Amino acid sequence: MEIVDSKKIPFNERPSRAQKIVKENDVLISTVRPYLKAFALVEKNDGSLVCSTGFALIRTKNEVDSKWVFYNSQAHYFNTELIRHMQGSNYPAVTNKIVGNVLIPYTDSEKEREKIVSILSNIDSLIKKQKKIIEQTDLLKKGQMQKFFTKGIGHAEFKEINVKPRFIEYSIPKTWKISDLKSVSKKITDIDHEMPEKTATGKIFLAANNLNDDEIDFDNVEYISERDYLHHSKKFNVEKNDILISRIGSIGVARMVRTNKPFIASYSVALIKPKDEIDNEFLHYYLNSNLSQKVMIAYTIVSGNVNLVLGDLEKVPVLLPKDSEQKKISQILRNLDLFIQQQKQYKIRLEQIKKGVIQKLLSGQIMVKV
Repeated sequence: MEIVDSKKIPFNERPSRAQKIVKENDVLISTVRPYLKAFALVEKNDGSLVCSTGFALIRTKNEVDSKWVFYNSQAHYFNTELIRHMQGSNYPAVTNKIVGNVLIPYTDSEKEREKIVSILSNIDSLIKKQKKIIEQTDLLKKGQMQKFFTKGIGHAEFKEINVKPRFIEYSIPKTWKISDLKSVSKKITDIDHEMPEKTATGKIFLAANNLNDDEIDFDNVEYISERDYLHHSKKFNVEKNDILISRIGSIGVARMVRTNKPFIASYSVALIKPKDEIDNEFLHYYLNSNLSQKVMIAYTIVSGNVNLVLGDLEKVPVLLPKDSEQKKISQILRNLDLFIQQQKQYKIRLEQIKKGVIQKLLSGQIMVKV
């Protein structure tokens, strides 16, 4: 873990709980809900850091021992011990004394500690590098989307348009056409507004929160009976390359269906079946563009509802380049998505390697040569 956010405020205006002065190489252990593992090693400090009394602050004699303690805090046995001593149901916490009394493995060999810490630090560096690659590529993708859906590819002439319902001004290539989602779709629907009963096993039933990742999340799903699936799938007949879009909660999150597995989704999710002349991948990316997002949010405000009703979803304008340009745009963005997914998978693999070796290295199950 690392510190990802801090806020500078005058010392005399600090919250009453911000009492502990933090130094470089200190280890911070959250004493509230420790199962969330909000633990961090302070690697850089300009001398102005303080932390809440909700953290146990551990200060060792040197950098190597600080990292030794920090890596121990990430091991299963450390967290298990904290959880065992938690008190309070609404605000489960441990005391600083309990944190200080947790037993951790330790070797008297300074060279051995340095070697083990070095191995784990190198893995951490690789994980941070992967995280940066993912963030930079994601920024590149967002920049490309903004460029493609305003300038297109290879255009020199542009026209200004006003997009309803809030008459958003937008510049697009002169040859692009403007349509709406209903006109470019064979079908836009959701299930009947009767929530089917959940079952322990059966057919997959998705909700809007299953669309929040880069792809549809099929790992954290609920299930419904075969009978309810057959009833609802007559209307919500999802197929590979269809588009799902959230219309309640996180409005306008669009995801491509890349599987043939049978499932349906809650009425918080709409199903879009693009017409044959529309590049499905292009429409999927367009629906996630800044313009489309602004329009969908505007429709939820205009209609006065907390959701995007199907009738308003159908009115969402769609900017249409020629088929060949649709395919070029979607291919470039898809390649970026695939690269991001590959980098995320590698990052997960590195995290799994670290998790697998951290306890074995620190406990001496894996010996290192010094």
